[in-house]
Amino acid sequence: MKKFLLIIMVFLGLLRAIEIDVEYLKSRVANSPSDIKDRFLLAKYFMREHSYTLSKKYLSEVLSVKPHNDLATILYKRANFLENLSKKTAMFGADVNSQLLKVYNTSGDTEFLVSYVGCLQNGVDLQTNTHVLAAKIFYKRNQLKKSLLILNKLRDQNNPKIVELKSKIKLKEYENSLSRDPKSVDNLVYTLNQTSSKNQTISKLKSLLNKYPNNNKLRLSLAQNLYWDGRLNEAKHTIEPIKNLNQTTITLYQKLVRNEQDKYKNQLLQKAQILTSQKRYKDAILVYKEYLKISPDDDTAKYQLASIYEKNKDYQNAIVEFSKVANHQNSLYYDAKYHYAYNLIQTKKDEDWAKAKTTLTSLTHELSYKRDAKSQTLQTYVDSLLVAVNKPILKPTKYKDIYLSEGSHKIPAFSDVFSINNIVYANKPNSLKKRKYTAKKNLYLGINSISDSDIRYQNYKVGVDNIALSNGVRSSIEVNSYNFKDSFDSLNGSGVTLEAYTKRFSGGVEFAKVGSLSILSPYASLKGSVGIHSLRADLAYTNGVFLNYKTCMVKNKVNVTHFGLSDDVLLDNLQSAHFGVDFNHYDDNNNNIFAQMYLPFFYKKSSKMTHILALGENYEHNSNLKSCSNPVESYDVTSLEYKPSITFSQGNLQLGLKPGYSFKTKEKIFSYSLQGNYNFTREFMMNLNCEQTTSKYSSQKATSCGLNFVQDFD
Repeated sequence: MKKFLLIIMVFLGLLRAIEIDVEYLKSRVANSPSDIKDRFLLAKYFMREHSYTLSKKYLSEVLSVKPHNDLATILYKRANFLENLSKKTAMFGADVNSQLLKVYNTSGDTEFLVSYVGCLQNGVDLQTNTHVLAAKIFYKRNQLKKSLLILNKLRDQNNPKIVELKSKIKLKEYENSLSRDPKSVDNLVYTLNQTSSKNQTISKLKSLLNKYPNNNKLRLSLAQNLYWDGRLNEAKHTIEPIKNLNQTTITLYQKLVRNEQDKYKNQLLQKAQILTSQKRYKDAILVYKEYLKISPDDDTAKYQLASIYEKNKDYQNAIVEFSKVANHQNSLYYDAKYHYAYNLIQTKKDEDWAKAKTTLTSLTHELSYKRDAKSQTLQTYVDSLLVAVNKPILKPTKYKDIYLSEGSHKIPAFSDVFSINNIVYANKPNSLKKRKYTAKKNLYLGINSISDSDIRYQNYKVGVDNIALSNGVRSSIEVNSYNFKDSFDSLNGSGVTLEAYTKRFSGGVEFAKVGSLSILSPYASLKGSVGIHSLRADLAYTNGVFLNYKTCMVKNKVNVTHFGLSDDVLLDNLQSAHFGVDFNHYDDNNNNIFAQMYLPFFYKKSSKMTHILALGENYEHNSNLKSCSNPVESYDVTSLEYKPSITFSQGNLQLGLKPGYSFKTKEKIFSYSLQGNYNFTREFMMNLNCEQTTSKYSSQKATSCGLNFVQDFD
């Protein structure tokens, strides 16, 4: 019984604390030369106590009795190796990991690896840090397979040191294959963006480009990363040698050139505005002329140049410059036309007064269709000029070299009301922006409409957005009016939506009453960027009428819990691909999954026209086919979309043509859409978005349309 307890204690590591039992074992083996088991116990005990000479003594006695005992042979070699290692390090009785570390610090990499491999060959257990150190040495020697083999055999794969070294090995493997495998660049850049900071990624790509200067894909990746990091001059210098290689490099280079030009133009504008504020009008005029050579279509700059001429009483040049702004529709058209007439009057010439009268009469007719406050105020100043211009021109008379005026008419100072000093350029350099966010508060109103063969739904809304709160948090409030109608019922209601948001997080809640349906719908979303990925997650609990416009969901008051994930990925053509999946759980036990993909594989842009070809894929699955909406088990749509768009001075217009096919239901699907933005002024804009889909599955025709008006204010 005592011998059995000793065996258990050895394996549990307790024997070192019980010296009397060791003495007992020694007495047993002294009286029994053939007692192999007791000698094994003593050998293991002394090996654990780092007394390798004694361990070898008892193992030799075992081998004298049984020369071919494999276990004794293995243990004897291990004890002999560890004894030699102790002599080598002069650390008798120390832990083997500490001894190996001393070998590394005093004798270097090679001696450490010799001792480390000896430990492995002799079955010596080592700590994770020792294995990681050996793997690092193999990594430094570019023996990546050996390094990875060591790491893969370790248990704690989540250890930060192991994870970091594995990432370095992966990067090194991609780097080693750059010259023979073009795809390695994509893998390398993706891994760098996942594991490194922007500066580290750029620094690594620079060093690799120095090593492989003819790798065009590597050069493009470096230029793109520099562009995304805002280092535009470096990006331009990097991409310049291959600027005409393909459409991607051409597009990127053109963007960089435009950015460089915009930066220079903004510097000129800043300089001109500062000179104007200092009343250095002649210097400001020269700068504006220099600017207009680069950007001859900038009506605001022309208007400001003309205003400086007016302040400097250079009426002839003011007339020329104001006429350039007043000859076509733009945001400053009416103001420029007024000042054109004002400067014509100041010349005191008969023909100019006739032109001023004609101009003011025309302006009065145009302003009669306007009802906003600014136009009405402008009309009062126009009326004052008309009174002055309709009277005879009072010319001065000369008497003894002194000009005596026969009289004068007071002309109102238009600049007191319509000052050009409040014109702000949206593309100011970041260093001049005092606020964290540059967006202004805005008032908006709009209508959303959805209809098919069964239902009609309208949502009228008015709200205020971008209200600044504390600590960079902004908020919005929206008031809604709802109308829901099918072939049997008609429901009306109203509600209010409150939302707070930052750059990465937003959350809100909607309160509404629609028919007998009382609604309290909270929602939240989280977004972030990782490399070329823009990730987003959203969560909502909503009444079914506002997420799935099915009649039965309104009558049965079916609620929906919604969770969505999406990823927008920046492609080589600088367009974004979209991948998303939505999970919807309905109260009638139907679990709905909706997945979608949007891939713009072709992009071409000219000065005004843009052409996009995109591949789309949608897939829907429902778990409960007995749900009140009678869904199909699965439904898919594969589509090819062509989206041409045209950009003009005050907005843009885009048409979408999208034929598709469902492989599940074997049917053709077609939709067309119209999107447009129109900027009436810098602060007031309109947005239109409409789409109509033809499908036998859902209905003959389904139409959705949204129209919004937005007014910015400080």
